[in-house]
Amino acid sequence: MSRRGMQRAAAYAAALIGFAAFGAPPAGAEPEMSPSVEVYRRAEDVPRPLIDGALDDPIWQHAARIDQFVQLEPEVGAEPTERTVAFLAYDTDTLYIAVRAYDSEPEKIQAFTMRRDNSTRLDDRVAIILDTFHDHRNSYWFTTNPNSSRQDAIVENGTRFREAWDTIWDARAQVDDEGWTAEFEIPFKSVSFDPQNDTWGFNLVRSINRKNEEIRWSNWVLGTFPMDVSRAGTLTGLRGMDQGLGLDVIPTGALSVFDDRVSGREFVKGDPSLDVFYKVTPSVTAALTVNTDFSDAPVDERQINLDRFALFFPETRDFFLQDAGIFDFGGIVPSGPSSSFSFKNPNGLPFFSRRIGIAGNDIVELRGGLKATGRVDDLNFGVMNVQMGGFTDEDGERIAGKNLSVARAKWNVGDESFIGFIATHGDPGTNSSNSTYGIDARLRTSRFMGDLIAQFDAWLLKSDTPGVSGDDESVGFMFELPNDEWNGRVGFKRIGADYNPAIGFVNRTDIHEYIGELRRRWRTGGETIRYWELANRSRLITNTDGQLETIESIFTYELTGTLGDFMAIQAQTQTERLFEAFEISEGVVIEPGRYNWARGIITIGTSERRPFSARVTASWGTFFSGTNKRVSTEIGWRPSKHFQTEINYTQNQIQLETGEFTTRLLRWNIDVVFSPDLSWETLLQWDRASENLGWNSRLRWVVREGEEIILVWNQGIDTTNHDYRATTMQWTGKIRWTFRF
Repeated sequence: MSRRGMQRAAAYAAALIGFAAFGAPPAGAEPEMSPSVEVYRRAEDVPRPLIDGALDDPIWQHAARIDQFVQLEPEVGAEPTERTVAFLAYDTDTLYIAVRAYDSEPEKIQAFTMRRDNSTRLDDRVAIILDTFHDHRNSYWFTTNPNSSRQDAIVENGTRFREAWDTIWDARAQVDDEGWTAEFEIPFKSVSFDPQNDTWGFNLVRSINRKNEEIRWSNWVLGTFPMDVSRAGTLTGLRGMDQGLGLDVIPTGALSVFDDRVSGREFVKGDPSLDVFYKVTPSVTAALTVNTDFSDAPVDERQINLDRFALFFPETRDFFLQDAGIFDFGGIVPSGPSSSFSFKNPNGLPFFSRRIGIAGNDIVELRGGLKATGRVDDLNFGVMNVQMGGFTDEDGERIAGKNLSVARAKWNVGDESFIGFIATHGDPGTNSSNSTYGIDARLRTSRFMGDLIAQFDAWLLKSDTPGVSGDDESVGFMFELPNDEWNGRVGFKRIGADYNPAIGFVNRTDIHEYIGELRRRWRTGGETIRYWELANRSRLITNTDGQLETIESIFTYELTGTLGDFMAIQAQTQTERLFEAFEISEGVVIEPGRYNWARGIITIGTSERRPFSARVTASWGTFFSGTNKRVSTEIGWRPSKHFQTEINYTQNQIQLETGEFTTRLLRWNIDVVFSPDLSWETLLQWDRASENLGWNSRLRWVVREGEEIILVWNQGIDTTNHDYRATTMQWTGKIRWTFRF
């Protein structure tokens, strides 16, 4: 880094530390609306509960009791319409929680979901939130519904919901004449915590679906996420918990059969792999993976690209998802598939794990990896090193195998803020080298002007590529007020022309980007309309010389009913200035120049809480040098807890001065669920550009928590000229077993 660059970095670092320290809430300040309960420790003569959903075990007669809950929706602060009672107990190894969810009309209890790890947001459910470090920032999420569906997740900074995280725990539920009951069993080996602290943050949230009602034990501030632990209640008296050796050994065996009918290749491959997790301390975990196998990872959902920039596909592989939040940086949060209607984009990310082990459309061998994550006092850290095998790139060049590394550290400041550092090393796509360094800070408070949330993120990044010594820095900030009535954000991002984080994600360089968003929501309190809102999202992008590249503005009016039915009307205006031609579709080229267009968009949807739901979006208007008529439909059907299906279809009919084309994308999900532990998921995808029908089918049997058998069937079918010719086929059987010590 040049002397000037070092001076600039030092200045930014000083500014970020000042921002974090100046506005941070005082350390140790107790959040408002924070009830407390002392958890009962199971006596030796009281047997462990049988986790079956029936509250007939003796331990519940002794357990701590919670029965004071507050309604958040539909009426903030009101008495819940149905009574809820929770019981809490623990012993050396396990935390036990039971819930009696009374219901005056038990025949109307709604629960469509049964599959393990499926979202239960559309069901009657109970969620347990545990802030095991009592830092008012991060938490574990465990939820179940009357079908005993189980979902777990890690939540970072009260907003990032990592549902791909999995651990070993159990929950069972039953429906009876008084409502329904649930029992949770959460081993202390499955979570990290500070053994010197006998107090955990805690919240319990219940949803009554048919009434659109949500009740909470604590944090009943409208607009806050239920997993936001900045105002969580507390569990006290937690002492003497034991994690054993803290060692999980997970051997995996996979057998795959491949048949590529295009190349004529057919072979059988057996792949053993090993994952080891060791809790060095109750709050620090080291992980080892050898010959990592991702054959059962979910396939990517296909996307249509009508722009000149690369699309973003989220990570789906377990090894990289484990503790992934540690490596988040600067509030540059991926928001799912790329979209012109989502300005919170991942452009500029210094670390993007999909750069490791994936080259184009090909999977590259991962020989092994080491990772350590955790926290020590106010320090949160993560380090990872992965050995990736060699491969041949699209140009025929042989890329040698190499080690790829990332290190991340964040120091807590006050209750909700932090300052951090990140460094990456390695280039997975070339035989050269690359390093990226960065600092960031977050200033956050959930008590802004009383009970509002305010957040400020800022960052500075620099890449170091041999032979490149130009404008290789990125800097930005974002100020947000993510609240219910008023929600807004303003931000700035600068990405230099030579900024190149080789293990990151960048699809647009040499830019200044300015973002402004504002939304006002009015809650009616009526029986038909839940709320209506007005919003505007705008952005301006220039190159670093100040020349205009993009202006985009979207105005939205949205009306939402009490059950979730909604209608949205949008008006979009956009200006794009192209300095180079690009091919938007095969044989259709958009020439350099300035293009202005305007579009109208209308979306009508029924609530997903209904057994049958639908959403239709239609848009029309100008597009570059011509027009685009777009239609998108989503139809869902959930007749029972054992079966649900959803069909998505999107079509763009585009006419330009240089040609015309039509894009079509079809996606069909089918879930057959035999029990909470046995399910069969199928995803079919087809798009007109590739004329390929992809079939991915996955049968998963959770024999016991941590022990599962998976069968995967992938099939590719060429539909050109309606021939429906099979091109590729893969069968994979996988057994994963967890041994705990």
